[in-house]
Amino acid sequence: MGGLTPESLEIGPKNVGSSGIKRAWSYLKLLHTESQGIPALVSNNHVCSSDSAKAEALREQYDSVFVEEDLRNLPKMPPSPYECMPDITFSTEGVKNHFLKIKIDKACGPDLIPARILCDAASELAVVFSSLFQQSYDAVSGVPHGNVLGPILFLMFINGLSKNITSGMKLFADDCVLYRLINSVTDHSALPRDLSQPGKWSSTWQMKFAPSKCFVISVTLKKSPSQFSYSLCKAQLGGASHQKYLGVYITCTLCWQLQCDEAKKSMRVLGILQRNLSLCDRSIKERSYLSLVEYATVACSLRT
Repeated sequence: MGGLTPESLEIGPKNVGSSGIKRAWSYLKLLHTESQGIPALVSNNHVCSSDSAKAEALREQYDSVFVEEDLRNLPKMPPSPYECMPDITFSTEGVKNHFLKIKIDKACGPDLIPARILCDAASELAVVFSSLFQQSYDAVSGVPHGNVLGPILFLMFINGLSKNITSGMKLFADDCVLYRLINSVTDHSALPRDLSQPGKWSSTWQMKFAPSKCFVISVTLKKSPSQFSYSLCKAQLGGASHQKYLGVYITCTLCWQLQCDEAKKSMRVLGILQRNLSLCDRSIKERSYLSLVEYATVACSLRT
């Protein structure tokens, strides 16, 4: 890997198979220098530089966002027509089988542990990881980061968030946008009422919002637009001239200058690909573009 160069890459018509694609990805990995590991963290005004201190700081952070639900005051739901799901357990044998399925010719992950070591030490690692997975699953609250069912369970949980809301609402993962066309004072009054509904939902289902991360953007070209204050969960929402949503900068005047500036970064990466993958197969160029180049322009509509 250390001596891999554009000349030694040798990707062309004679080498467009899987081996050529692997060598292309190997070369692209060398083009992007990424910092390895977790940088120094600040916890309680103290800089954590050692691995043990970082782990403890992250543990304290995760514990601080976990909450213990009051199961006695949950809303009563109608009887479910489906059978109750049995308890989930992480057996040592099941974790071991997953380790044994790892392909040893694959590249290392962020932890830089070779796949061969994970496969050869499957029996020893399975004991530790099965216990770790079980403890994470049995936590008082929260969903382990990076799991498969987490996003699905979260979407099912917030499915009723838009109930009793007359304004438009767009949900994407944990991002929510509430919007309304303001033509009169009546529209100004309707939007705060809709904002109160998520607050009621939050109190009922014991999931807290973060009003400090919420903003109000008035999209208008009027020189003197009507002003109105909005609040969420009894917290006043601040105004913003622009906000990035799903990779697109939305400004109060719908000016695209910020998005164009963001596109310049993508063009730099695109230039690297053009200079180094000119002889590659079309499929390799397409995969590289979709993986490494952020889309410069995005066509969006409130109807989608």
